[in-house]
Amino acid sequence: MSRKIKVGLITIGDGRDFLQVAVDPINDRFQQKVKARLEEEGFEVVAAPKAIWKNSMAVEYGKMMTKEDVDCVIFNYCVWAWPGFARMAAQFCPKPIILYANYYFERPALVGMLANAGSLDQIGIPFFKVYGDIDKPDLMKQLKSYIMGVSAFNRLKGQTYVQVGGRSLSIDTAVADPALWMKKFGIDVDHVDQMELVRRAEIALKEGKQVDKAADYLKK
Repeated sequence: MSRKIKVGLITIGDGRDFLQVAVDPINDRFQQKVKARLEEEGFEVVAAPKAIWKNSMAVEYGKMMTKEDVDCVIFNYCVWAWPGFARMAAQFCPKPIILYANYYFERPALVGMLANAGSLDQIGIPFFKVYGDIDKPDLMKQLKSYIMGVSAFNRLKGQTYVQVGGRSLSIDTAVADPALWMKKFGIDVDHVDQMELVRRAEIALKEGKQVDKAADYLKK
C-alpha cells in the first residue's frame, strides 16, 4: 500500500442524556488512547469528535467517515453503548466494521460491544470483534491484522482486472467471472485481445529502448 492506511474511529456511547457528565470523560480518555496507539503503529486516524449519544450524531459521524474516505472503521466501546447507534453509523462506513472493547471493569464495555454486534448482525452488516487491553502486543497484533485485511479489501473497490486473451485450452478455472468479481470485490474485469501484446511489442521494437536494455541485461 503506497499511502498510509486511514482508520476511522467512532466511539459508541449511552443515549441517556443525564449520564453524559459521568461517561463523557471516560469515552474521551479511552478514544484518545486508542487513537494514540494506532498512530504509533503508523496508521492515519480520523476520529469522531465526541462519543455518540443520539441518532443525529451517529448519522453525522458515519457520513464523516464517507467524506474522509477512510479505509476501515473501528467502533470503540468504553461504557454501555446503545446498539441502535451502531446501526445508524454503520450505514455510511466501509465494511466489515471492526468492533473494539477495552478492559474497563467499572463500566460494561464488553457487554455494550456484544449487544452492538448482535444488532449489526440482525441487519446483515459484517464485523470483527476485538476485546482486550490495547497496550498488550497480542491484542494490537490482532487489531492490526483486522485493520490491514479490511483496508486491503476496501481498497480493491474501483480497480480493474485486465484479462488477456480468452479461455485457454478450455480451462474454465482460468476464466474470471466479471459479475462475481464485482459482487465480491468491487473490481471491474476488462478484456484485452492477445494481439495487443503483439501490437505493443512492435512499438517497443521500433523505439528500441526497452528491448535493447533487456537484451543487454540478459547478455550480462
